[in-house]
Amino acid sequence: GGHAAFLGRALSKQEVAAELYDAGHRAGFWCVPEFEIKGDVMRRIDVVWAVRRKGDAGVLWLPVAAFEIEGHGVALGSIDKNVDSLGAVRKAGAGVRSIVLFQAGPDGGPWPRPSGPAIDRVNARLRSHPAAEVEGIDVVLDEELQGRFGGWVEEAGKAVRRSESRTRG
Repeated sequence: GGHAAFLGRALSKQEVAAELYDAGHRAGFWCVPEFEIKGDVMRRIDVVWAVRRKGDAGVLWLPVAAFEIEGHGVALGSIDKNVDSLGAVRKAGAGVRSIVLFQAGPDGGPWPRPSGPAIDRVNARLRSHPAAEVEGIDVVLDEELQGRFGGWVEEAGKAVRRSESRTRG
């Protein structure tokens, strides 16, 4: 963060991923890049916080938080794919599902911006989906990332406890 072209805490995609990995590790989770959700269509999620499953043949990870990382100018079709991927990971156990929007390119310069506020544009696209598909999907700006970690860690912990109670119950 702290790129010269920006005021505030703008981040690149790689910096967002690094911050997510750091927060997940500090909370005691495994951080899995390009997490795969198998189904009719193979889905890959940019970053997942997970715990290792014990005794579940063929399934190594229980996802407890999932993050899709997109540029502020994300295409509407990509948002739709994110909704599908985040829906699949919810079924697999993730208690946190978020789309994080970054605004700096890998060179630290501005990432292409859409017309109008990016978060409003993404939220408007989410509202075009059935409510049950997008319930609980959080859209976060890169500048707000640090302030979200505490709540996400708490929710991810609840997902772990729900899974543990189902396996005992």
